[in-house]
Amino acid sequence: MKHIWKQKAKCSFCGGTGIYRGFGERKKVGVQCRTCNGTGCEEIKIEWEDFEGRIKIKDIKRVVEINPGIIVDEDPKFGGMLYEDWFNGKPFPPKSENRGYCCPAWWYQCMNYRLKPDWDWCSQPPGRGFFSCPRFKNKDRCWERWDKEFGGEQK
Repeated sequence: MKHIWKQKAKCSFCGGTGIYRGFGERKKVGVQCRTCNGTGCEEIKIEWEDFEGRIKIKDIKRVVEINPGIIVDEDPKFGGMLYEDWFNGKPFPPKSENRGYCCPAWWYQCMNYRLKPDWDWCSQPPGRGFFSCPRFKNKDRCWERWDKEFGGEQK
């Protein structure tokens, strides 16, 4: 069943004044607020349908926990788990990270910062990607160390 809730509220953009003053407006000049058309009042509208359970997607084969910006497909080399298992509520299995293309620092910077390693060689200058790390081509060693230090912790 579809529901609609509406509420009049003080305009969040102009603060209820109907006038906007930004970077370009000097001294005693204001612009009519585009959000509320100068009324000072905006209407908040929320629409929703009742939740009756997760809806299955027919053409999904695999689910990854996060994607740090890499093109991935259903090949297991990108990590993740089978969609059917995920849909049925199974947790992501150990070592389901995208270990072939990401190092632990890159993955856990996106996934769970608490588990991001802070090893001496992991500090990269600003603007340089993780792949510029001299150890990146041997990231399997970093994953081995990560497994020893963090592998038992919950994600």
